[in-house]
Amino acid sequence: MCAWWTGQPIYGSNPASKFVRENFAYLKALTDLLSLSAVTQADLTKLHAIVATAAQVDRNLITPAIGNLGTFLDTTGVKTVTLTYEPSVVIFFATLSTWSPTGGGWSIGFDDGATHNCIHHQMDMTDEHNLNISTSYSIYVPHATVSPERYALISAKNATGFSITVTAVGVQTGYKGIYLALP
Repeated sequence: MCAWWTGQPIYGSNPASKFVRENFAYLKALTDLLSLSAVTQADLTKLHAIVATAAQVDRNLITPAIGNLGTFLDTTGVKTVTLTYEPSVVIFFATLSTWSPTGGGWSIGFDDGATHNCIHHQMDMTDEHNLNISTSYSIYVPHATVSPERYALISAKNATGFSITVTAVGVQTGYKGIYLALP
């Protein structure tokens, strides 16, 4: 009887035999795992039917983009950030760089183009632990005294980046922000 059927394969010493031996061990372990688990033929059929598009594969190879918002938050308007892909979500960190003796305003937000959320601290608040949540903006740097304030959110996304709409209340420059755009 052939050695294959008795479970005692006989291999030669040439490189092709070594390749077969190493891969047979891997395939046997994989087969044992699948046959002894709850994986059914229907599961394997579903797995086989999954087809990844070139865009999905490319998306997995994209490195997240980190960038500086520059002076975007100083004035009202729609500002465009150019990337090499459409981000799935963007994380924002923003602040007013002007020093305040009673506390500085800052914001950390998340935006996927449809859901805009951030946690923020108001300028001029004496209690540094007084944090607020906004479910309307992904960037929100307010003053306790109402002005100046900055609000922003992603208003559009496309294959080459995203646009943020900035609303400015009061005249103030020195707002700083950075973003992390995830593929």
